[in-house]
Amino acid sequence: MNKVVELMQSKNELVFVCSAYSGDIANNIRRAKKICQKLAKLNYIPFAPHLYFPRFLDENNASERKRGIGFGVELMRRCAFVICVGEITEGMRTELEAAQSMKIPTLVFRDYKDFIGLSPQNAIEVLHSGVEHLRSKGYTGGSQSE
Repeated sequence: MNKVVELMQSKNELVFVCSAYSGDIANNIRRAKKICQKLAKLNYIPFAPHLYFPRFLDENNASERKRGIGFGVELMRRCAFVICVGEITEGMRTELEAAQSMKIPTLVFRDYKDFIGLSPQNAIEVLHSGVEHLRSKGYTGGSQSE
């Protein structure tokens, strides 16, 4: 069986999606959904806290926003890796710092189109090789260390 096909069929790892929410909220939500859809098609389980927590926490209330980011970071501990897509905002920086302190492998795509534009085969190869490389460098936090 083709290794890429085999990897696509064997996934189901939880992946933390780090992308912008504030600013152009409607467009950022659309982009986060597209990222999650792509990951789901690759048999990953995407978790984008900014698609969930703002449904019941007020992003404009500093205390609730901080709680939402904290909830997301807590759930990040259970993720196999973090995928960061787009220009890094203050909230994303907080999430990336948490991932680094927990040594969770983190893949960064500075441009949304760099990730979304990948074919399924290229996407799975990039994600798999990137995460394996980071794990070989000691980034073994998240669900891989439990």
